[in-house]
Amino acid sequence: MKPRHWPLWLLLFGCSLPHAQQTDYEKWKAQHLQRYESFSAAYLQRYQAFKQQVEQQWGSGSELSDQDSYVAYSADLSQKTVVDFALQEIRVEVLADENSSSTEQLQQQALQLVNQSIGTIAAADPLLQDVSNQDARTLAQTLVPELKAGQPLPVAETRVEDISVQPATAQQANPANHSAASNDASSKRVKRVTIRLDGKNIYQRRAQAYRPTVQQQAKLYDLDSALLLAIMQVESSFNPLAQSPVPAFGLMQIVPESAGKDVNTRVFKRKQPPSAEQLFKPDDNIVFGSAYINLLQQNYLAGITNPTSRLYCAIAAYNTGAGNVASVFHPEQKKRIAAAVAVINTLSPEQVYQRLVAELPYEETRKYLQKVTAAIPQYQL
Repeated sequence: MKPRHWPLWLLLFGCSLPHAQQTDYEKWKAQHLQRYESFSAAYLQRYQAFKQQVEQQWGSGSELSDQDSYVAYSADLSQKTVVDFALQEIRVEVLADENSSSTEQLQQQALQLVNQSIGTIAAADPLLQDVSNQDARTLAQTLVPELKAGQPLPVAETRVEDISVQPATAQQANPANHSAASNDASSKRVKRVTIRLDGKNIYQRRAQAYRPTVQQQAKLYDLDSALLLAIMQVESSFNPLAQSPVPAFGLMQIVPESAGKDVNTRVFKRKQPPSAEQLFKPDDNIVFGSAYINLLQQNYLAGITNPTSRLYCAIAAYNTGAGNVASVFHPEQKKRIAAAVAVINTLSPEQVYQRLVAELPYEETRKYLQKVTAAIPQYQL
């Protein structure tokens, strides 16, 4: 049974629905929320189960897809292909004792993967089996945006190496002795082929595909489009299959149950989180990311009078939440925004920035603020 969608004006302005229709709508809303919570739990369960399988086979060489990289394993887990959007390279590794593929074969297998559509790749992903992805672009076209159909990837260098990985049992027993893996008789030999691609101005080139939507949302919310593109670069390196076990999805790494639900509730008046399927659609993801930045600046941090100080705080809050930002300035390090804003308004933007970089609770957020602010100028037209 399809959910019934009531006219937006009716829901926004509080006109009452007949009791039977209200009951029908509330049932649908509860079912939708339950489906998402079930999806989130199932995703995390699949992530942990698959991680354990990979670690049993690869030990210290284990990798899973994340914000910047897409990682695909063969059915028997003896081979992996890593498409790294941050390093602009494709890496294929094979357990040499279990597979005798030649360098040429490994290169061809890597190219076969990236020349598939994003939708096809996602459908085969053990972590995304419940997510419908209709993106018809090939992974190669998002990695190298100007690539035409049938055109070969611009390879700058190919390296072949023999390395070792430490078995999971040995690694867990002695994690501090990771460097000794190559001398351990039980370590596994791995053949690695790295295809490094032309990476000149690669982020700016990738950004072009998303500029129309970014500019539209920037105009809607009175934001700098360069800010949105800089956040996308730092969040995902423009990887269309970006995912993390929080879970967070898509170009701007939206967490459905926090930022996603906040935007849905406050902006779109829907009291449920967006679906992972929605967040893997680039345009929708940008809509949610832009709306969340707007909420941070115009709602949570609206009391900060200097726009540059407010911008620094919003960037940090996008990564760690407004409460953690407030704790930097609150006289008692509490997560209370009003008291923090009073302190912020006595400081110059440079002082605000330096306090955030020095005192934010997490190193990741301190670096995040620095990376985003450094990236902004390259997207300014």
